[in-house]
Formats: sequence, C-alpha cells, structure tokens
Amino acid sequence: MRITVVLVLLSGLLVCCRNQAKQKLGEPGGAENLTRATAHWQKDPLAEYVYIRSRRQPLIQRLLLTAVHIKEGRAVQRLHYSGRTLDQGGQEKVESWREETPAVSNRRTNAFPALTMEQLFAECQASIQKFPGTAPRITLFASGLLAECTVRPPGCADDCGYELRLEQIRPGALSDGEMKQFLEKGSL
Repeated sequence: MRITVVLVLLSGLLVCCRNQAKQKLGEPGGAENLTRATAHWQKDPLAEYVYIRSRRQPLIQRLLLTAVHIKEGRAVQRLHYSGRTLDQGGQEKVESWREETPAVSNRRTNAFPALTMEQLFAECQASIQKFPGTAPRITLFASGLLAECTVRPPGCADDCGYELRLEQIRPGALSDGEMKQFLEKGSL
C-alpha cells in the first residue's frame, strides 16, 4: 500500500508538459546543459506556465515546495508548502499559504521567490560565475527544460553552495482542486 501511494505521488509530481507522459530526467552535465535549456526555452517559450521548486533537507527532516504561476512574463500566483518528513515515511504539513496578483511578492523569506524561467536561468548562471573552477551539475528534463542546477565549491558538504531543483514545469495554470491538494499535501 505504501509503495503504491509513493508511486502515485511521484507520478503526480512528474507530469510532463509538451505532450509527454512524464518529465523524465536526462543525464546530468555541466554548463552546456544550461546553454541547451536556455536555447530550448528561447525557441519555444510558454506564455503561461507553472513550475514547482523544491528543497529537501533530509538531515533536519524538512521539505519546502513553492509553486509559481507565470502568465505573460509576470508572476500571478505563488503557493508555498512546508512539511516535515516522518521517520516511518510520508510527510506532515507545517505551513502553507497562497498569494495572488497583485499581492505576489518575494517578501516572505520562508519560500522561494516568484521568478520567471529567464530569471531562473540567470540565477543558475550567476551561481556558476560566483564559484569559478567548480563543476556545476545541470540536469534537464527529457523535454529539454531545466530541472536542476547545483554548484558546490571544493570542501562544501551541505548549504555552502547553490541549488535549484524544479519538480515540474507545465503549461497553463493549476485548477482549484490542484491548488487545494498542493496546499494540503504538498503534491499535485
């Protein structure tokens, strides 16, 4: 039963955009993957999309998820879910909230900022430049979109580098039911 629930949860988080069944990850690479993702986005950008950005901190049993809805280059909605992972599996909600236009701001520091894809690319590029000589780990979804950008300087073990992880990117907006599920369960 627990395995089925985990599989359903994972498949729900990895729904793919652009007519693919799932957002599968490609092989990790370096800065060339960021160049590929940026070119892919510039060639075929979405006018309206939602992405979910995450940070999992297993040592302190913490999970942070922020869903951002972008429409015509502006953030129109930001949803945040903070949870605690349980030793026996699953998670427990700690906090969740929702912001709508025009109240979408980046003032709440316990969530990821509402950035466009172009801003996420720039943030990743800036982190690569901030830590010269390190090998960034850039992973793309099979669709060619950015999934992860991690830069860790030598000797860095945990929070001393930069990490951007996207769980999902998809066209359109979240339905009312999806928003409710995200705010209650941290999943779609």
